[in-house]
Amino acid sequence: MQISKIKKFILKELSGWSKLEIAILIFSTVVVITSSIIMQDRKLALISATCGILYTIIAGKGKISAFIFGIIGTLACALLSYKVALYGNFALHLFYFFPMEIAGIINWKKHLQIENQEITKTKLKKNELLTVFGITCLIEGIIYLILFKIGDLAPLADSLMCTLSLAGMYLTVKRCIEQWGVWTLANFLSIIIWFATFQAGEAVFSVLLVRIIYFFLGIYFFIKWHKNLHTSNDYKQNQ
Repeated sequence: MQISKIKKFILKELSGWSKLEIAILIFSTVVVITSSIIMQDRKLALISATCGILYTIIAGKGKISAFIFGIIGTLACALLSYKVALYGNFALHLFYFFPMEIAGIINWKKHLQIENQEITKTKLKKNELLTVFGITCLIEGIIYLILFKIGDLAPLADSLMCTLSLAGMYLTVKRCIEQWGVWTLANFLSIIIWFATFQAGEAVFSVLLVRIIYFFLGIYFFIKWHKNLHTSNDYKQNQ
């Protein structure tokens, strides 16, 4: 009985994919794994990058299984960040992303569409958008001061990336389209941070590459969710 439920879940997660989305998933995964092997990246970097790609694309499809890969990738990235002295990244992944991904599973499960097992997308109201922006700015200042004091490699960019990621993960759990705009900016800053780490001689090329892919995926899924919100009968304002 349990095996039957698992098989049914997997089949539903695999349904509803377009040829373009399948191509993006396969291409991105192959590129990350291949480049990691060629560049002799750390194993943690490979795990984090591969799971991160799978998480982002599957989450973009609105499939709850994304969080399985998200949890694995988060734990791998937390350990990797600690090893290369990106303490903001370490704390962000272990103490925020990990529990929020658990929360994401719980919340997304409540809002799955029966016919395709994809979540119902939402959009923030204007007052909610202003509130998120204000809190994000406040947290940014606090995190910057902390990272500066403990000798973070890139305190300004790291604190901005961390703060945007806090907001992005919150919006992801809430199923809001605004997450993709936030993630795109966060990943742009992350590219800067990991490029500096790579230049310093660390074997983390796959992590840098995956951030570049994330950047373009963010743009793609923002457009896709925008179209979905305005054509779907399930369109509604975030409650």
